[in-house]
Amino acid sequence: MMLQFKFREQTSPKDRDRVVKQMQERAVRVERLFPAADDLELAALYAVLIDNKRAAAALRLLSQDDAVEYAEREAPRKLQLPRELKRKAS
Repeated sequence: MMLQFKFREQTSPKDRDRVVKQMQERAVRVERLFPAADDLELAALYAVLIDNKRAAAALRLLSQDDAVEYAEREAPRKLQLPRELKRKAS
């Protein structure tokens, strides 16, 4: 399962490191959504790949942390291919 979270604007680098480390201890992978972003808003967004059994506890932990503005499950997405691409794929 994927979780996404965003740090508050005033969150210090030390607190960001602390939260990321906490997630790394529980998750398969933690990464910035936009690693090359210079924009502070985009740079504050992270994704967490985590086992389904641990997701609820991790989401609760993120939601209760003052360093985090919001945390949520990633919305499920289904890619809709145009008919032309569907025919080429088969």
